[in-house]
Amino acid sequence: MDGSPVHVAFNGVMGEGYAELLHASLTLPHVLQCAGSDPDAWADALATAEVVVTMDWPATSPPAPKLRLLHLPGAGTDSVDVSALPAGCAACNVFEHEVPIAEYCMRAMLEHAIGVTATDRRFRSGDWSDSLVAGGPTHGELQGQVLGILGYGRIGRALAKRADTFGMEVRTVTAHPVLEPPLTQAVTPDALAEAASRFDYLVVACPLTAATHGMVDDRVFAAMKAEAVLINVGRGLVVDEEALFRALESGAIGGAVIDVWYQYPGPDGRSDVRPSRFNFEGLPNVWMTPHTSAWSTPMLERRFAIIADNIVRMREGRPLLNRFA
Repeated sequence: MDGSPVHVAFNGVMGEGYAELLHASLTLPHVLQCAGSDPDAWADALATAEVVVTMDWPATSPPAPKLRLLHLPGAGTDSVDVSALPAGCAACNVFEHEVPIAEYCMRAMLEHAIGVTATDRRFRSGDWSDSLVAGGPTHGELQGQVLGILGYGRIGRALAKRADTFGMEVRTVTAHPVLEPPLTQAVTPDALAEAASRFDYLVVACPLTAATHGMVDDRVFAAMKAEAVLINVGRGLVVDEEALFRALESGAIGGAVIDVWYQYPGPDGRSDVRPSRFNFEGLPNVWMTPHTSAWSTPMLERRFAIIADNIVRMREGRPLLNRFA
């Protein structure tokens, strides 16, 4: 195995944080370079980098003559132009996000069914109207509710396991349906609208592809129950943006929990970018989070342990984990 330090380059607003995580896991001698959002610093880093950790590799990337491994610190590969990679360069991604995302979805469904946040807010102001002693309204339960999961990969399976523990009926819509525990139904995407008519919750957990782009559309919303809730933790564009807004605005569905969006900040990390061209923030039946469902400390530690392992594997000539190119 080559005993020289491995040169690793990072870019973007998370570069320095990612470098610290990799440093904690990587057992080989290493040199870590963080370019931030400076294109000149990025070009300089790529000139010597053997490994690059980034979510983006466009066709316009600067030359990287020594690059042997492009490693994504996340799962989505849609911003990588594989044809633009240098000859002999492998590309890998990481997952490990299924646990926090599944927990996020369970929390969202529990909040919708029980309404702890709104009750807490009212009670803090001295309002007992939610209490049984004041003849207040009852709240719901998750037991017996029907959960539909669009996509049945790592996230779908982690969520199904947890939902089953809560006594929910779990169904899936997936390109390769297999009826396995705890599923009670597994159908192909062409049956999405029909299947959605039975769901109390629809969780979007599939990747964005040409086939899934806009898959959840007017037809699906028209078929859903008026009280049903959509939760999107996959990719924003899997759900038709205008169709979702109109369905929520009109009350065609009961609500939505949205963690993945249609517009994002650019490389400069600006925080004043609106997530959609529609006013979702003005709707009372929407909960919004800025792509945070997976963003847990243990998830990041697991991811960078895998990236470190892959760098060692690369140097030792062993097969890489999660290779996609």
